[in-house]
Amino acid sequence: LQQFAPEQDPNSMQVELWDADRSLALTLPEDSKPEPADLGAEFRQCAADPFKAAGAIRQVGDAVAYPVVAAVMDDAGKPVGCLVRWRRASLTPNARKQLSDILGSQATVYYGQGDVFTDLDKIVPRPPVSLSSNEVALYARDGDSFMALARPVSGTPWFVVVEFPEQVFLAQADRILRRIFVIDLILLLAGVAVAFAMSRSITRPLRSLTEAASVIRGGDYSRTVDIRRKDEMGALAAAFNAMVVKVRDSRRELERKVQERTLQLEAAPNAMLIVDERGRVTLANTQAERLFGYDRAELLEQPVENLIPERYRGAHPGLRAGFFGHPASRPMGAGRDLYGLRKDGREVPVEIGLNPVRIDESTFVLASVIDITERKRAEEALRESQARLAGIVDSAMDAIITADEDQRIVLFNHAAEKMFLYPSEDVNRLGIVSAADSRRRFRERAERARDASAHRESARHAGQEQDEVNHKDAPQESVGLSQKLPFGKFDYDEPWRAADRARHGHERVSVPRVTRDLGRTQTHRRLGHDFIQVGEDVPLAIVDGRLAAEYVGELFPGVGG
Repeated sequence: LQQFAPEQDPNSMQVELWDADRSLALTLPEDSKPEPADLGAEFRQCAADPFKAAGAIRQVGDAVAYPVVAAVMDDAGKPVGCLVRWRRASLTPNARKQLSDILGSQATVYYGQGDVFTDLDKIVPRPPVSLSSNEVALYARDGDSFMALARPVSGTPWFVVVEFPEQVFLAQADRILRRIFVIDLILLLAGVAVAFAMSRSITRPLRSLTEAASVIRGGDYSRTVDIRRKDEMGALAAAFNAMVVKVRDSRRELERKVQERTLQLEAAPNAMLIVDERGRVTLANTQAERLFGYDRAELLEQPVENLIPERYRGAHPGLRAGFFGHPASRPMGAGRDLYGLRKDGREVPVEIGLNPVRIDESTFVLASVIDITERKRAEEALRESQARLAGIVDSAMDAIITADEDQRIVLFNHAAEKMFLYPSEDVNRLGIVSAADSRRRFRERAERARDASAHRESARHAGQEQDEVNHKDAPQESVGLSQKLPFGKFDYDEPWRAADRARHGHERVSVPRVTRDLGRTQTHRRLGHDFIQVGEDVPLAIVDGRLAAEYVGELFPGVGG
């Protein structure tokens, strides 16, 4: 220890000997404490445990103290202690700078796993990596990145580490990287500019096409795009313009057809509706407005079921689907009474004819709706008149028989049943006359009655003739029949009416030829008046306007039954 004593080494401040148990065994100067006042509190801590604080280089006043550690070996080479010398780094006023020149401006000294000291006076945590003498270590401290190279101190667990900020070491590389970055940025900006120019060359025509499509969607088919290029965009613009022209021409043709059909519908005397497969009204004429009481705007796009009474609506969609599945011209609801529903809720009897209509690729149905209210009233009045006429005929005191031109009996009143003893339901198979000659003469008179001029003559000339008729109690027998047959027109399905009154007998008898004017008897005056009254109430011409015979007959008083 004496050779390292301060007296022998002017830079030696204190010498310490530590045993293997890291206990302070001896100090020089003797009895000196390892805490000289000029070392400061941190130096005293380092002196207390040099193995922990080895490399604790501190500036003490104008001097810098640092420990020098050497292992103490026995004869077998086993460490038995440690010699620590605290020396001044320099006696010059700028000792710290000299030490920095020796160790490097950013030298770091540390011992084993102990604390790390940097900048010669700042204690920091140990680097987060293991240092070796072969590789450059990279680590971060205080937010900065460092590159460090360590060299061991021979004979001690010390390492002297020289570290450099990464930014200093990589300054040249950073300059190159910055240049590369600038070049990349320029290239990127150039690429963005080129891409923007290319996108503009694409998006501008696309924007023009989009705007033109929006205008066309609004109904203006005069809009085209002016793109004159020889690339794909120019071809697309040309195809778009050709499509617009074709659509415009097709729309004009469609509008012309719609106008023609609208005029045809408007000229129709009946209500006309065009309905699509959804059941929506797409077209209606003025007669439809009048029939259903809706305005044109109210009818269009309205479900056709709204024009049908509610009791029929449930089944109508299925019937409509069936029609569109097998479209064919036919009347709607054949054999049934159909009714339409007006806006005011009133039901109207109608007849409806359905016709499929093909427009482009879609199928529509053209419905012709006829208001048959007046016809229904006329039919009801006719039924009432027929019932009244039937009541008059059936209540007549005289036998009244109606036969067609083939002599088939089509009417047999109650008096005729009593006279001939045939029920009315059995006479349909009988003829009004049986003898061949009588049938011939009956047919001749019927044929003469077809002529209007002959009608007046036959009405004026009537006589007694002998005919044969069938009687239930005397089949195939002849009965004397006096007839007066004023044939004429009677609009009732071409029947020839003959009223016969005969006296009952079981053998052929002769009846005096007596001619009496039908109008002179009270019975026929009353019956004639009833016929006239019926004719006034309901004109017979409303039925069909065909030939029929007027009431004819002969009155034979005193004929028994």
